Amino acid sequence: MENIIRLPLDNAYNVRELGGYCNINKDYVKWHRFLRADDISALSKSDIDFLVQYGVNTVIDLRSEEECQKQPDALINVEGIKYYHYPFMKGNVSDATKVMTSIQDFNLGDFYVELVKDQEMVNGLLTTIANVEAGCLLFHCSAGKDRT
Repeated sequence: MENIIRLPLDNAYNVRELGGYCNINKDYVKWHRFLRADDISALSKSDIDFLVQYGVNTVIDLRSEEECQKQPDALINVEGIKYYHYPFMKGNVSDATKVMTSIQDFNLGDFYVELVKDQEMVNGLLTTIANVEAGCLLFHCSAGKDRT
């Protein structure tokens, strides 16, 4: 399969390949190892087949409990794919977004710091990533922006 940045899926727009990025040691992230994504609850059968063929065998869902209940992942029960849930936001995400945009002194950097204050969750997330077996890890939230 050729190396592409944004995957050609019918029902998810912001699914991106992270392969090819260079680190400080001039090592490159391997292709077909990490995908950053938006909402994957409405994936079509052909989308799911594409992702399985692409090598996806692990999904990390960063959405809140409420988001997961309203729109369950399309990959959650796919054979051969392990699913993990690490909610980077608790409670009602839409309410949190309204509060953030209404605060005049809102600082996105402070928002990101707040996301990682749950040390137990962050440790679990990083441990899961570090221990994923060979294959492709897809991690996502609802839009594929702030939490990813």
